[in-house]
Amino acid sequence: MERIGRLGDGGKWVCGMSKYEQLPASRPCVVYSFGVQTESSYEDETIERTHCEVWAYDFSVTDFGKQLTPEHKMRAHFMKAGVDGKTDKTQDPPFYTIQDLMKMNGHDYM
Repeated sequence: MERIGRLGDGGKWVCGMSKYEQLPASRPCVVYSFGVQTESSYEDETIERTHCEVWAYDFSVTDFGKQLTPEHKMRAHFMKAGVDGKTDKTQDPPFYTIQDLMKMNGHDYM
């Protein structure tokens, strides 16, 4: 287990990062991140160290924080939305189940 991103808010504890770092660029890798707020060092470092794409969600902000560098934006996707046990698109912002987010993004694993 290691910390990816800065200490405090923004970083996350991750298991098995070395496995993702070893994946070839030809193998799809998808990472979902929930609760971005205004600090995106986790997302930036994940993209820096892997070939993965990051799909991030937060209902309290409109985009990634300034830590996401411009060269990494092509593999970063953000949606202002919350995650819940039931999808409710009538809320502002909307809330989705993880399964519905995956369907929307065309993913069957992460």
